[in-house]
Amino acid sequence: MLLGLGGVRLINKLQLKPTVYHLNEGHSAFSSLERLKTLMEREGFDFKLASEIVRSSSLFTTHTPVPAGHDTFEEHLIRAYMAHFSDIFKISWMNLWGLAGSIPPILWRNSP
Repeated sequence: MLLGLGGVRLINKLQLKPTVYHLNEGHSAFSSLERLKTLMEREGFDFKLASEIVRSSSLFTTHTPVPAGHDTFEEHLIRAYMAHFSDIFKISWMNLWGLAGSIPPILWRNSP
């Protein structure tokens, strides 16, 4: 959360305007959510358009193509700290949870 959400907030605070965001592994995975939020709040874009912009301006690389090398996040933790994003995006919790692996990959897993 710190690298993803905080990284985008820092970039915005510094008034930088990157054209591409590079996500190396899953360490900054939540940057996509913060970018969506920023586009919707500052630009007035709807979720669909903001999602397309985030998708088209994100580059995701992985250097560890085995499950043990990937960050995963349990649903109960995401729900505890990030459930408010479904309200911001005006989508259901299940749709937010369904973003896992899509814009670009956000790797999380269901709780046991």
